[in-house]
Amino acid sequence: MPRNKQGHIAHDLPEQYILPFIELAVKTANPIALGIYMQCFGGIRQGELVNIRKSDVNSIGSYGEFGLVVRLEQKTLRMDIKDSAGSSGVKKPRRQIVFPIQDWLQMLYRNHIENYPPMDGSDALFVNRDGKAMSGQSYRAYFSKLKKEFLKQLRKSSNPDDLIYAVKLEEYKWSTHLGRGIFTNLLAEEADNPYDIALPRGDSNLASSLVYQGNTERMRKKLENRMQHLYKDYLPKLIKN
Repeated sequence: MPRNKQGHIAHDLPEQYILPFIELAVKTANPIALGIYMQCFGGIRQGELVNIRKSDVNSIGSYGEFGLVVRLEQKTLRMDIKDSAGSSGVKKPRRQIVFPIQDWLQMLYRNHIENYPPMDGSDALFVNRDGKAMSGQSYRAYFSKLKKEFLKQLRKSSNPDDLIYAVKLEEYKWSTHLGRGIFTNLLAEEADNPYDIALPRGDSNLASSLVYQGNTERMRKKLENRMQHLYKDYLPKLIKN
């Protein structure tokens, strides 16, 4: 039977692949490794990531030890590029929390700040190889490189489940939107009520309320415990090797 290409889109990764995917980003697409993390554990879209200035990021603890709160609003960091496709746009201005998982966020954020300073006066958090604010197109190019390497690693695996999943992913369309889907599904697995999903995703204007603060702290602990239980000894490997 012909494939239904309209609905043939991957929106999520099985949980056992999330942290290895981020670790692979460090090795193959390091300029956006922090962005991949912020998508998976903060639900931030590609267009929103390339709109972030360093001054928009509020670190809770040293280098995001207890999370990041990111101010997302529409800006034009690259006056020399016309983005008619909207790949560098903010869909909904808001403050977005990025959850910490063990020391992964702390290490990624420190690594990023130390290695990718903006050189064009834009104060951009994500920059290209010339030190200019990264465009949405550049971000996608790095992601495509990561995607290609991830599929290659799955195909080389001796685990039959990895090989089967590689075939599945190769049949599906997927790109940077995958991160927000991962975040939504992680929230859904641990949610006690609809607010646990809507508020961390930035779907509600209640983000400044006390209930938001309480819910996000509870969700932070749940997500961290979930990842710790799933990966156990795998967690400390990032960047340190």
